[in-house]
Amino acid sequence: MIYRLLLLSEENDFFRRELQIDAEATFLDLNNFILESLRYDAHELTSFYVCGAGWEVEQEITLMDMGTSDSATDVYLMADTRLEDFVEEKGKRLLFVYDLLNERSFSVELMELLPGSLAKPEMCLSEGKAPRQIADLDLSAPMATATTGANDLGFGEDFYGEDFDASDLDEDGYTQIDDLEGY
Repeated sequence: MIYRLLLLSEENDFFRRELQIDAEATFLDLNNFILESLRYDAHELTSFYVCGAGWEVEQEITLMDMGTSDSATDVYLMADTRLEDFVEEKGKRLLFVYDLLNERSFSVELMELLPGSLAKPEMCLSEGKAPRQIADLDLSAPMATATTGANDLGFGEDFYGEDFDASDLDEDGYTQIDDLEGY
């Protein structure tokens, strides 16, 4: 069986990719094809999320086991998981997270099931420019000053709340820090 998948981006309304891939291919095959076709760096961590009809996340399929899930949760790795294991009917939805730090992703939907098989994935349609793989950090954002702790985020003298009294702090706990000033 051949899957015809649609990729869309919330960041660019004009971005649209349609690809075909064999149902027996792994999620890693799909991952690598998407990254290669968009000229994204394959060394960045990525993840697929199998979603329900309302885009609610049902299952994560990761590039590698990070050891963060509890023993009650199954860990599915891209290299070991075939598309047909989770994507079996028209309209099935996935999220492909390509920028984990900034939680940026593509929406992926199974548009059509075709008879036959494919040796390797194929791009059928390519419209619009893909978003940058990694979002730039905004280094111009205001930072707290060392002396006041105030910044443009609304934190100031009332940061600790009305019940905070600096005289309640144990001054003995700070003597060790004062002793380190010469180092």
